[in-house]
Amino acid sequence: MSAAYRPGASNSALYAAALFASENGAWQQAQTLLARIPGGSQTSDMRDLRQRVNYNLQLVTAENYLAQGNTIAASNTLRAMASTPPKAPADAGKLARLLAESGDLTAAVSLVRNNISSGVSGNAGDYADQIAVLNQAG
Repeated sequence: MSAAYRPGASNSALYAAALFASENGAWQQAQTLLARIPGGSQTSDMRDLRQRVNYNLQLVTAENYLAQGNTIAASNTLRAMASTPPKAPADAGKLARLLAESGDLTAAVSLVRNNISSGVSGNAGDYADQIAVLNQAG
């Protein structure tokens, strides 16, 4: 991974390091690495990862608002994100969980139902937050 931080690192090394960073929740690091890949050289997988990284950086912002007790700012951020919900079940679940934490349980449940209605993919762990939201809603 240290090769990705050297000047002149290959696009594949940068992508691999960004993917590793994203899998470990290091969204800012992943964004920095992906930004070093020229737009014309990006594959569809690289663009998908960039979109997921940017999305999760917004979630981190909303989480920070919640941690500070600023539920209005968190709710506004989360509602804007919910207007174009992610397809990945783990990301949709995290968004739904944060919506519920910000006080919008109705939107959280709706998001979960819409995500599940498009079919189940991934593993059971990807749905943990969605299950928690449904459980909270009763």
